[in-house]
Amino acid sequence: MMDTTADIQPYFLFDNLFDDALFHRFAQEPIQLYGQARHHVVTEGAIAERGGTPKRKFRSVGGGPVQNAIYASKNLLSHISDQTGMQIAPSGQRGTYTFYAEENDYLDIHRDVDQCDLTLITCLHSTIPQNSANGLLYLYSERLNENLSSIYKDRYWGYRSIYLKPGQSILLQGGIVPHGVNPIKANHLRIISALCFKRIF
Repeated sequence: MMDTTADIQPYFLFDNLFDDALFHRFAQEPIQLYGQARHHVVTEGAIAERGGTPKRKFRSVGGGPVQNAIYASKNLLSHISDQTGMQIAPSGQRGTYTFYAEENDYLDIHRDVDQCDLTLITCLHSTIPQNSANGLLYLYSERLNENLSSIYKDRYWGYRSIYLKPGQSILLQGGIVPHGVNPIKANHLRIISALCFKRIF
């Protein structure tokens, strides 16, 4: 069993962390970097309680100067800390952009690596209908203390899907909360920014 507390808040939602001008530049950067994106395909994954090698199919690329500046922003850290009551710090030098752009792009159930206690996920582009779960982040927020191998055996309960519109963000306690991304349908698109943080106790 995982060493977690029963009263943990699995995630925090934010609207409009970025002003319109900054968000426009933020949303354009992954489009400009798409040609450099790496195609990730893992058909036989390996389960570990943190990290592991979850099955997946998507493209991703390291962030550019716009995302780098956001990641290093003390104002952003201060705002998140004020809203959540949590002290956090960047756990790396850069973030990533992930593209769910081809039919059945997805990411299977996992918890994030040790260096990523929390992940700030911002939706930059989405053509997914609001009434669809396809291509969306899903969280096992009711099964925090359960081993991943147990969740894999019975994955169809205890989760919820999170719909983010472009400009919305979620701060996910990804080192504790099992999560994944459902396969996306053909002709739909979802591009997200992911920034990893560590919690300062």
